[in-house]
Amino acid sequence: MAKARFIADGARVALIKHEGSDDLATAAGSFVIEVYKTTENLSDLPEDEDLAAFSLLTDEQVASSIARLLNAALMIGMEDLPSTSAAVEILLSQLLSDVSKSDPAQLMEAALHYVFGQEKWDLDVAREERDDGIRFNIVHSKEEDLPQAIFMSTRGKTPAFWVMQDARIVQGTHAYKIPIQAATALKHELFDYMKIHDVKIPRKV
Repeated sequence: MAKARFIADGARVALIKHEGSDDLATAAGSFVIEVYKTTENLSDLPEDEDLAAFSLLTDEQVASSIARLLNAALMIGMEDLPSTSAAVEILLSQLLSDVSKSDPAQLMEAALHYVFGQEKWDLDVAREERDDGIRFNIVHSKEEDLPQAIFMSTRGKTPAFWVMQDARIVQGTHAYKIPIQAATALKHELFDYMKIHDVKIPRKV
């Protein structure tokens, strides 16, 4: 399967599925989107699910994503943003490559605390050991515990992370391989749950 990757092409951003070539002219299955202009015609969307997802981004979402990535680069250094942006990419690739060598349960718990910290939610995580993995329950400090959780399955060769609500998988049949992806998906699920059930999560001062 061709690897998906973003590249810069002048004032444009390209998401390509390539077979070892970063040359936009020769990249297999290339699909280019203007940074400040996304398609408004659904018939123009490519059949590839990953490419279609990117092409549906609004101008504001593209700008917001770029700003967040640059802010991450600023945490490393602000003297040379292109170089520090590259450093962020390298750092992340190194962290992800070490997931299989690290304690996946510890990484999952850290990822949950990170996304809770982003929203300043006063939530904690409680591990529940099971025969086929670990369930990370969400502890609500001032109310009943929330029904959402992450279940880490240890049945396969590598851990898989599922977003749960009570005993039900809420992301269909989709399992995440990276803890931060599962934690982010759980955060979005919590937002939806709060909106539907009029639940408020206390924030840390």
